[in-house]
Amino acid sequence: MSSPEQDPVYEVMKNHSGRKADNHTVQNPTYENVGIKETSKDKVPCSWLMLSILLLAVLGLLVAFSSLGISASSFHKGEQAENTAIDLQRLKHDTNKTAEKLQILNYEATGNEENLKTLKLESNETADELQMLKNELAEMKSRIAIILKHPPSCDYINGITSDSGTYVISPDPLTVFPFPVFCNFTNEKETIIEHDSMNEIQITSCDPEKCHERHIRYNVTMEQIVALIQRSSECRQYIKYRCIGSILFEGGGYTQSATWLSRDGSHMKYWGGATSQRNFYCACGETESCVDSNKKCNCDSNSRDTETSDEGFLTDKDTLPVTGLQFGDAGDAGEYGWHTLGPLVCTGRN
Repeated sequence: MSSPEQDPVYEVMKNHSGRKADNHTVQNPTYENVGIKETSKDKVPCSWLMLSILLLAVLGLLVAFSSLGISASSFHKGEQAENTAIDLQRLKHDTNKTAEKLQILNYEATGNEENLKTLKLESNETADELQMLKNELAEMKSRIAIILKHPPSCDYINGITSDSGTYVISPDPLTVFPFPVFCNFTNEKETIIEHDSMNEIQITSCDPEKCHERHIRYNVTMEQIVALIQRSSECRQYIKYRCIGSILFEGGGYTQSATWLSRDGSHMKYWGGATSQRNFYCACGETESCVDSNKKCNCDSNSRDTETSDEGFLTDKDTLPVTGLQFGDAGDAGEYGWHTLGPLVCTGRN
């Protein structure tokens, strides 16, 4: 049998009886002490009763702790929910920011597409310009090769009299193609360009002034001729009018019966040999040696009994070459006229 200190019923019975234990020695409590009649049939050990009470207490504690756990869990879940709400708000904010960035990128992409089209167009234009430059470079190389192959004029050729003949020159490879000329090395190095009216030609029978016209055609282009003139220090062209009773400029009621046309088609009023280029002057007028001292040209004497002529070189580089001739006063009996135009001759270097 356990001691009173170890018996859990002891404390309970003490509380119910209101008695104190003396020196830890008490009588064994019985059901009679508490007013309960003990029978052998209903007798239950006190230890089981106390154990049931303890179990109930433990169960209550477990329930309490369980409630505390649920409360803690609920608190924890509430905190998680709050954090989740914050995270959702932040995610929504980030999503809006991302949407804005996507809109900006879309706008930039649209602008970049336009820029790409512009750059592509500019690239095509640049490619075309590059091709043009390549073509120009190729042409320039070709012309440089021409320069090395063809001299600018006959003055650049070392030749003697026996070497006179046809040569190909290139006065300005950047503007004109090479062309053939006659090089005369007899006295000085002459570059000669001929035309279709080299021989003397009698004017047709006509009486009004400038009624006879002769257009001069050269065997090279005017651009090539001008290139040679500009590359030369001097150029000249011989011109002559032989006459019987036919006026050149003035007399017999005429103010200008004849003329020659410059390279731009202007009607010139002086004749070959008139270095002063004064109007209606011939070479004899410059030297005061005309057959009629009152006239400035021999043919202006209008003599039907004597054949005479006016001739000389035209030397103005700005008007050469001659592109046409016009004559008149040759329609009556005893009136005759013949004209001669020499080739263009250029010398020296410019």
